[in-house]
Amino acid sequence: GDVGAVMKEAFQKYSEEVKAGTFPAPEHTFKIDDEIIEKYLENAEYIDKAGAYAVQGIASMFVEKIDGSYDNVVGLPMGRLARNLIEYKINLF
Repeated sequence: GDVGAVMKEAFQKYSEEVKAGTFPAPEHTFKIDDEIIEKYLENAEYIDKAGAYAVQGIASMFVEKIDGSYDNVVGLPMGRLARNLIEYKINLF
């Protein structure tokens, strides 16, 4: 089924059991010169971003490494979601 149908089924069928959790994935950056920061700000990529940057965008050059799931940083942790749906016997296909 499509993702929306799978999610709807999961939340309807298991609404009392939906697991909530945090998935930490700290990002490590390095010292950046003021001149480079000014150039980055001229680009305006930061304007609608939490933390004023997108790790998947131009600012990726400032991130040295990520501890944990890249999906956690960018958005929905798909691996964790899939494992939870399988655990609840929700058909992913």
